[in-house]
Amino acid sequence: MITVLNILLVEDNPGDIRLLQEILREVTTARCQITPVMTLAAALERLSSADPLSCDVILLDLSLPDSRGLASFLDLHRQANNIPIVVLTGSDDEDLAISAMQQGAQDYLIKGQVDRNLLWRSIRYAIERERTDSALRQAKIELEQRVWERTRDLQQINQQLQLELSERQRAERSLLSTDRQLRDALQKLNFHFENSPLAVIEWDRQVRVARWSSTAEKIFGWSADEVRGKRPEEWKFVVPEDVHRIDRVINRLITGLEKQNLTINRNYRKNESIVHCEWYNSILVDNSGQMESIFSLVLDVTERHQIDRMKDEFISIVSHELRTPLTSIYGSLSMLASKLVDPHSAKGERLLTIAVDSTDRLMRLVNDILDVERIESGTVTMVKAVWTASELMAKAVDVIRPLADKAGIVISVRATGGQVWVDGDRTIQTFTNLLSNAIKFSPSGSTVWFTSTNQAGRILFQVRDRGRGIPADKLELIFERFQQVDVSDARNNEGTGLGLAICRSIIQQHGGQIWAQSVLGEGSTFSCLLPRSPSASDSVPPTAAPGEGRQFTSSESDSSKFSRSDTQPL
Repeated sequence: MITVLNILLVEDNPGDIRLLQEILREVTTARCQITPVMTLAAALERLSSADPLSCDVILLDLSLPDSRGLASFLDLHRQANNIPIVVLTGSDDEDLAISAMQQGAQDYLIKGQVDRNLLWRSIRYAIERERTDSALRQAKIELEQRVWERTRDLQQINQQLQLELSERQRAERSLLSTDRQLRDALQKLNFHFENSPLAVIEWDRQVRVARWSSTAEKIFGWSADEVRGKRPEEWKFVVPEDVHRIDRVINRLITGLEKQNLTINRNYRKNESIVHCEWYNSILVDNSGQMESIFSLVLDVTERHQIDRMKDEFISIVSHELRTPLTSIYGSLSMLASKLVDPHSAKGERLLTIAVDSTDRLMRLVNDILDVERIESGTVTMVKAVWTASELMAKAVDVIRPLADKAGIVISVRATGGQVWVDGDRTIQTFTNLLSNAIKFSPSGSTVWFTSTNQAGRILFQVRDRGRGIPADKLELIFERFQQVDVSDARNNEGTGLGLAICRSIIQQHGGQIWAQSVLGEGSTFSCLLPRSPSASDSVPPTAAPGEGRQFTSSESDSSKFSRSDTQPL
């Protein structure tokens, strides 16, 4: 947690320096320390000589006396050593600012448009983005290290077990070994057998269980007494679809075609659930070279299998969703670039419209993916404050009203009062998503009802429409990523399939609940419960962020939004 925010301001215009200092002081005086320098050389010298921790963010003017454009930015970026950089530019240098962001800057601001909220949000965004990137880099390093260590451990265990098995063979073949040596070797083998992190199973010549380690009991649920002396088909152990393939693997070991092999099998646990396992199988032979037994080392990879499957499904869905708008953009622009279509003609304008709409859809998809990932991973901090239910509802309706007017939908609002303890921006985002869905699936001329009701310790918000409804088997599924009631919804309504997933993540981050109820042909109701504000105080806590919480007095709010004669409870 940064207690004092140290800002390095690289700006050669004294007037701009004073203006930015004043704006930053308006944001917060207790947590902000500004160090101005007027040349790129002075900034580089400060970064090379000072403790990197003494600077939390850099505000950089791209038009300095000693600046060389993008090359100068890259010099500073290399020296900054992961310190987030927000680029300041005039309107003529906007393309240069965008190039700087492509090369590593976290954000850019146009000087003439800077206000305290925009500057503060940009600084917070730059710091949070750099923290996220650093955390991802560190997580990748740690994951690679863990994979390397796990691989090394498995190799060592396998080598050790092979060595112990070889010692057992030599001990059993050798009549010169003493009883004490044999007991010591067997004791050592048993120790590794029972304490190995892998399940160890020994099969005799008839492929019946001879030994069944304690780890095997933990993985599969059966005790050694329950399976000893049995072949796999004598109890429900192998998934039927894998039986023939496993038989071929065993036959290759028995007939000597292979000395060892690795397979990935699906097996049943005692409770009839399926576990995915890696089987390392090798044979032991007697003095005559005949197979004596089969040793199997078993690793439970169920969790890894589930992660791989989820990753593959996610990549498949995202790649499809990204490819669709990209194809439209590429096709439209290709026809215009080839000059087959005059860009000033009606057809050319239609192609440009398609490209713009597809770009907008692509941006929404990317932003929604980033939103749901950041919220679910906990990298987005919920800045909570006291809000009145009516104020949140009014702001959401103001945002969505143009869409409702365009669709010919009437929004009926009824708020019964009460305050909630929430992140205002994220809660408004949730409400606008729910209202947007209701409008999209409602017939023109119908009404969408938006209400709030006080409950014990919580407030219930509901959005109800008169749309086509949702099948009962999809009421839970629609809150998952990329899920639609109908596959044509994403195309016809230009949705990403992530809106409700984002709503659920936001509500859960507040400790609330969200669910849907629907009757086909009559409409749907989306409900969410949010915690009421702390009873100890009705005012905004001193830690609330500037601009959050109760920003409007009752006289400033639009009370007419809540006095419509056509309002009614859900």
